[in-house]
Amino acid sequence: WLQRLREAVEEERFVLHAQPIVPVCGKGVPMFELLLRLPDGHGDLIPPGAFLYNAERFGLIQSIDHWVMGQAVRMINEYQAQGCDLALSINVSAKTLNDGAIADHLRGLLERWPIPEGRLIVELTETAAIANIERAQKLAGDLRNLGCRLALDDFGAGFATFYYLKHLDFDYVKVDGEFIKQLPTNLTDQLVVRALIGIANGLDTVTIAEFVQDDETLALLEDFGVGYAQGYHTGRPGPLDSVLPQLPTA
Repeated sequence: WLQRLREAVEEERFVLHAQPIVPVCGKGVPMFELLLRLPDGHGDLIPPGAFLYNAERFGLIQSIDHWVMGQAVRMINEYQAQGCDLALSINVSAKTLNDGAIADHLRGLLERWPIPEGRLIVELTETAAIANIERAQKLAGDLRNLGCRLALDDFGAGFATFYYLKHLDFDYVKVDGEFIKQLPTNLTDQLVVRALIGIANGLDTVTIAEFVQDDETLALLEDFGVGYAQGYHTGRPGPLDSVLPQLPTA
C-alpha cells in the first residue's frame, strides 16, 4: 500500500467521480460532490474506504487532499470561463485540517484559478478527530474569508457533531444517511430527521439529506423542509464527464 499510494500521489493516478446534490426546498447553483477513486491497475476503481486509512497511516493524506482541492478549484474556474456556474463539494480529512496548511494551499490555488465565492464547499469528515477547536475555528474563518463554504458531514451520527455545530459556523449540514435509509417506515428516524432539520434551519444552515433511495423518502424530506437531497434515487455517482454539465466544445 505504501508503494502504491506513493506512486499514485507522485504520478497523480487518482480519479474523481461526481454525484449530484439536488435541490428539494433549497435553491441555488447546481451542486456536486467529488468522490475519490484509485485505479487498481486492472481496469477497476478502488473506493476511498479501502485506501484512505493507509494514506493517513503513511502520512500521504494531506497530499491527496491538496490534489483533490486543486482539481476542484481548477474545474470550477474552467466552468466559469465557459459561462457555466456550479459548486463542488470535497471531503477533507481531519488530519489535513489539523495541520493548518490547507488555507495557504487554497490561497495559492485561487491566485492561479480564481473562482466566485461559495462555489467550493469543504466537508469536514471524521469530526471527532479534530484536536483543537480554537485552531479549527481560525481555520474555518480563514477558509470562509477565501470564499469557501463549510459543510458538516454525518450530522446526527454522534454527540460530537452537535458540539462542533455549536462551536463552528457551518453553511451546510449533511444529515447522516443512517437516519434516511428507512425513513418512510421508521418513526424514530422521522422524529430525529425532523428535529435535525429544525435545528439546522433555526441556525440558518442549509441541510442536505444523504442516502435518499426512493420517492417516499424524498416526499417526507420535502415535508420536513430539507434543503437538498443526495443519493442513488436523485443521482448516482459516476465519471465526471457523465455527471457534470457538458461544456460547449470548441
